[in-house]
Amino acid sequence: MDLKVQEELEVSKGAVYEKSFTFALRIVKLYKYLCEEKREYVLSKQLLRSQYFSVKL
Repeated sequence: MDLKVQEELEVSKGAVYEKSFTFALRIVKLYKYLCEEKREYVLSKQLLRSQYFSVKL
């Protein structure tokens, strides 16, 4: 594989990981908000579970 192509792949991989991490943090904050402010436990747990699965992929 060409070195330049490999470097571009690594950069894009880093961007995907960074966006995934940012998304995960937002979901955790939303989970906390739903539990603490709205007292919504079922939906918040489902949201957290689905987010975990999507980031793990």
